[in-house]
Amino acid sequence: MSRPVSPYPWPLWLLFLSLTACADRELRFRSPTSTPTDLALLTAPLGSFLGRDVKDGQVNYPALEADPEPLRRYLTSLKAVDPASLPDDEARLAFWINTYNAAILSRVLEGLDASSLLGRARLFKSVAVTVGGEALSPDEIEHTILRKRFEEPLIHFGLVCASKSCPPLRSEAYRAGDVRAQLEDNLRTFLADPSKNRHEPASRTLSLSPIFNWFEEDFLAALERDGVAESERSVARFLKPYAPPEWRATLDSPELEIEFLDYDWTLNGPAPKSHD
Repeated sequence: MSRPVSPYPWPLWLLFLSLTACADRELRFRSPTSTPTDLALLTAPLGSFLGRDVKDGQVNYPALEADPEPLRRYLTSLKAVDPASLPDDEARLAFWINTYNAAILSRVLEGLDASSLLGRARLFKSVAVTVGGEALSPDEIEHTILRKRFEEPLIHFGLVCASKSCPPLRSEAYRAGDVRAQLEDNLRTFLADPSKNRHEPASRTLSLSPIFNWFEEDFLAALERDGVAESERSVARFLKPYAPPEWRATLDSPELEIEFLDYDWTLNGPAPKSHD
């Protein structure tokens, strides 16, 4: 099965329009001996507007635009945060997912969206947030930090790219002690949404989000780490613990067919006035 190197396959000329490249580089943060960061306190402003402006995965961008102060306060606070000062990897995982999602929301309020190739280049590849003095793009957070450092495939169901075909944005921030359970819940919700993933038992076919194609290597790598034999590694095997019960017979069928749906890059909620 062929798969694009990136989930957002750019024409070569378009890469030069990005304000920053998503390069694989070591990010230089302050010493882990710095003052410990309280994740719950840090994310309080984030949780306040997510609970107010996000419902069933849809973002009320006009409401967020009308009162952006909690988002601005959260993003400003990140400039002084040393991620190494967080107590453990779960806290750091939750921190980086929250940071990605907040950065995307702020860029939408600035007039960007993912509805075109150029729009996606500007949204994902340009600098969107500063963490501990390091200016980062969403692509750098996703590919250089989250995918490489954490090797957690469930991140793909927590990172929300402001599009209808994305997994749902939660109405709460990710929390250190609960981040894996929150991501698993997101995946179950995502699979159960027929606008994003479909099950056709008569033909033993699954019509899945292209996320499962773009990031197949991450899902198979997780199965390898879990000790699953190479011959048994597949997207279907990865989905088994999370799929709706009615999918089980199809997932186990030797005649299973998997196809991938088109991705709807339309904004995941009513547009803010900045998009007029």
